Amino acid sequence: MQKSQQNFFDIYSSTDELKIHGMLSASLNSKCIQIGVKYGIFSLIHSGTENTKDLAKKLGFIPDRLYRVLKNLEHLTVIKETNEHCFKLTALGEKLLPDSKGSLANLTMLWSDEFQNATNNLDNTLKIEKSGFEIAYNDNLYSYLQKNPKIAENFDLAMRGLSEYFNNEIPNEMDLKSVESIADIGGGSGATLRNIIAHHSHLKGILFDQKSVIDKAMNEMEHFQHKNRVDLVHGDFFKPLPFKVDCIIMSNIIHNWSDEKATQILLNCRNALNENGKIYLVEAALEGSIEPIMGRSMDLTMLLMTSGKERTFNEFDKVFHSAGLKRVNAKNILNMTCLIEVKSI
Repeated sequence: MQKSQQNFFDIYSSTDELKIHGMLSASLNSKCIQIGVKYGIFSLIHSGTENTKDLAKKLGFIPDRLYRVLKNLEHLTVIKETNEHCFKLTALGEKLLPDSKGSLANLTMLWSDEFQNATNNLDNTLKIEKSGFEIAYNDNLYSYLQKNPKIAENFDLAMRGLSEYFNNEIPNEMDLKSVESIADIGGGSGATLRNIIAHHSHLKGILFDQKSVIDKAMNEMEHFQHKNRVDLVHGDFFKPLPFKVDCIIMSNIIHNWSDEKATQILLNCRNALNENGKIYLVEAALEGSIEPIMGRSMDLTMLLMTSGKERTFNEFDKVFHSAGLKRVNAKNILNMTCLIEVKSI
């Protein structure tokens, strides 16, 4: 019988020295998880290839070195050694399968080269008014994605995986009884909008994003287009929006931008509302968060990737006021994710 082992999370909450060691080893642990996703190790284990030697043979790896990586992944509780040199996925590890519900496999790969290169410039972002990504690539994230379609596809899939955790909650928390039209601004593939109009049969929707994004979304929105329930519109949310609607939703858009640019986006949205219209934002809120540590790490992630930021409600209110808006409601829908309702002042 194997003796029980302390996992990463046990150690993280033990002595001060081990806490620091756990913090410093985070990048190495992240790399092990990325290897598990990149080379399909989690998928192979899930499909029955559980022995280290068999895995190594399929992947062209050195068995004893692969075993050492697998043991670290066990330490992270995503796999479990059931017999000598044989592993099974844990429930947590199943989240790293590409086809699992709410999969984090694509997010794992998003945290790979581009994110690491941006992270390596964290100290430079303290001296230069640029994101770590811009410093590393001499380009902003969204321009870079347009030039690199494979990375853009992974980015989209990663965002979809994240949104699955709260998308089902959003339609139930929105007051849409008096709303006839809704626009999803920066709506990507349209997953959020599809979910809303599927739950509210009286609504007609507009999916608004850049042309390259809208072109990709056409197939997925085809069902609702045939029923004349969705229009696909491409454009730039830093310019006046070419339509009027009763309601606007933006999911994790505002945190990508500085206060100045966030104000500009919100002002354009406010001007696109019909009388008594409303805006819903799906955003993280730093205060009152169930997971404040995650919130602060996400805040630095936004600094590194886009020069954006996560905000407290007070910080949100300042941006809203600058755009002629006021917060009228906010509900926590999952962990640190909130649904914030704003209207014109």
